[in-house]
Amino acid sequence: MLSRFLSPIKTVSFALLFLLVSSLSLGQTPQNEAKKAPTQLELDAEAIKKELIDLNRELYRFEESLLHPNNTQLVVFLSLAEGTRFQLDSLELQLDGQLISSHLYQDQEITALLGGGIQRLYIGSITTGKHKLSGKFNGKGRANYYKRDKSLFFTKDKGAKYLQIVISDSPADGAPLFKVKQW
Repeated sequence: MLSRFLSPIKTVSFALLFLLVSSLSLGQTPQNEAKKAPTQLELDAEAIKKELIDLNRELYRFEESLLHPNNTQLVVFLSLAEGTRFQLDSLELQLDGQLISSHLYQDQEITALLGGGIQRLYIGSITTGKHKLSGKFNGKGRANYYKRDKSLFFTKDKGAKYLQIVISDSPADGAPLFKVKQW
């Protein structure tokens, strides 16, 4: 229902922004002519453009807070432990049997994760109570290719729930280990 109201507002703000940018580009002088100081109309148009960008940012935050209120929010993150050699190729996450995230990894993304980056895999709203988070992880370890399925049962209480999946290597054989931090 909310999207019914926000979509027209976003459409109108983008249309106004397009018109302002178009009007500014029509008033530009050729490159070989001397540059003039901006006119008052151009300054006003630029101010309106900045206001529209700020309004769009506020609308996005408002939409997120309405769609995923803090007391029902679940956020799932992924990180790789320092020194991990496991090369993650793909993953799929399911929450209570429903697919919530799927991702194929590029070299740059693996490099970012190995450099300490954290990827947000999912943000959504769930009810309080017991839930099951399942993941399918595919990737290359030190010597073998691994396809692993892991599940976690957790209880959602009032307030936001944050889960972080941390992938590391087994010291013994280099197989991937999956740990979950709850915060």
